[in-house]
Formats: sequence, structure tokens, C-alpha cells
Amino acid sequence: MKGFRSHKLLDAKGYAKLGGHQRDGTVAVDRYISYRRGNDIVTLGVWLLKDAPIENHEFHVSAPAEMIEGGKTFSEVRPGISEKDLQETRHIRAFKDWPSAAAAFEAALAKITA
Repeated sequence: MKGFRSHKLLDAKGYAKLGGHQRDGTVAVDRYISYRRGNDIVTLGVWLLKDAPIENHEFHVSAPAEMIEGGKTFSEVRPGISEKDLQETRHIRAFKDWPSAAAAFEAALAKITA
């Protein structure tokens, strides 16, 4: 499909790509995969706050507001993120279980490729 491409999943050295919040030490885990079509981006990732037990991790799905059912603003799901990091045109959902997150990601992908 024209304009549909996956973002690179690995860095130039072949290591896992990290989200900016893990890179700057704000959180313990911020890893994701993403797909883009034009300016629209859909992501599926795992998020764990700093010093939180591993069982507190969440799976996050983000997409343009009209492509994600039940989405909330980033500040609602990720409290404490600086204003410069907020994604105004995208919404996000948090899940405790993988199957629900994967289903939401697939639904958003279906809309971005429609």
C-alpha cells in the first residue's frame, strides 16, 4: 500500500530500539514497534515505570484519535510526561494483558491501512 511502511525495529547496530523515555532514564522500560502511513502512526509497546516491579508493566497501543477505540490522551495514561512529549493528535490505551493489546493494535492497523 502506498505510504505504508514499518519503522525500523532495531537500531543501526542491531540492538532493540528504545523509546525516548527509557533512553533518558525516565522509565525502566519503553520499547515498541510502530507502523506509519503518511503522518499517521500506530504503535504497540511495553511500558514499565522506574522502580516498579516487573508485574506492573503495561502494554500500550497508540494511534490517531479516530483510529483507536476508547483511547485517552497521553497525559491520562502516562502521568508525569512533560508537555513537550505529549502527542496531541494521537491517543493511547493501556492493557495488562497481551491478547487485548494485540487485538487493539490489529484494529488500529486495519484502520490505518484502509
